[in-house]
Amino acid sequence: MIGPQFRGPESSFVFGATDTGKSRLLVRKALMYRRHANAQIIDAFGAENDSESTVWVLAPETRDSTLMIVGNEVDPQGWDLTMPISEFTLDKAKDYDVIITDRALFGPVDERKWNDRYYAALAKIFELVKRRKGQRRLLALMVREAWNLIYSQIKANISRDEQEAMQEFRKLHNQRAHSNVATLVDTQRYTDFAASVRTLTDYQYIKGFGSQPVPSELEFLFKPWLFGAQSGREWMMRNTPLDEFIVLTKRNGVGYGTYADIPWHVEKGYSPLDKLGITFPLKPQEASVEKADLGDAVYVPANNDQHRMMQDLHDQGLGYEAIADKMTDAGIQTSWEKVRYHLQKKCACVVTMEPGRSGKEPSP
Repeated sequence: MIGPQFRGPESSFVFGATDTGKSRLLVRKALMYRRHANAQIIDAFGAENDSESTVWVLAPETRDSTLMIVGNEVDPQGWDLTMPISEFTLDKAKDYDVIITDRALFGPVDERKWNDRYYAALAKIFELVKRRKGQRRLLALMVREAWNLIYSQIKANISRDEQEAMQEFRKLHNQRAHSNVATLVDTQRYTDFAASVRTLTDYQYIKGFGSQPVPSELEFLFKPWLFGAQSGREWMMRNTPLDEFIVLTKRNGVGYGTYADIPWHVEKGYSPLDKLGITFPLKPQEASVEKADLGDAVYVPANNDQHRMMQDLHDQGLGYEAIADKMTDAGIQTSWEKVRYHLQKKCACVVTMEPGRSGKEPSP
């Protein structure tokens, strides 16, 4: 079996029950991409309660080149390498080895739509990665919690539902060779991602099914002829030790491996930010970003461009269904419900009028 080379835009799918070491394996793989290909790492889609994505500030080889993407309304304390989300682009951050963000980096819960700001930031980061053109430096995109990526697309009005959000991830996954992005995805359930994504993934890492049902396509892993009748592999499939894994390749190769522990990786439930005393208090209300500015709602190219196109067609007298048909014919899959959503101003788009436009506001 030809294993991962860690030099190009390979894709990896790590799945298994809780407390099986999935995140540590994901971090280990990201480090391998950095060491073998000088890849830049983006770790943004993590758990929401322990700031696990910020663990890179503890890593001896990356902590001096780890950039935190923070909310526009916070005043970072204890970490100098920060950039507000409204200023973030991949080009501006190209000299950093690791780019991270987390819910905690957008300040405490307040009345200023903190939840929307965070998910809008995730949507912007994903959109910039998805639209990335092939560049010399490899980018390793870590997705520790698959649902967080999917939900951010829905919350930021990029996708209408989970199916549309999955389609956006599928685009990134299938075009990774053109954008030079290696995707590293971690999820608890094997079926969290569509079969069209799983079957095109270069490497699938099993970290223990626990009591979860095994999909029929993986039942062959329990056959005695694969590992031997007395190998104990069936037990390991359900109770994988923290430093072990089974790997499948898209060419039906099967392998077994181990990996060294990461001594600086914090235990689940303990925040690296708390360990280092890094905080993100909100700026005083009077110094916060004005509502007229982009703020943390961020500019999302695909959404705003689609909104402008809908508005143009609506100004020409077309109804919701006709607009949806026109956009679909142009290669932008759109439903009439999504058109209505935007034209009734329920979205968070920031649409600038182009020169020569009348400035007419859309009406439902």
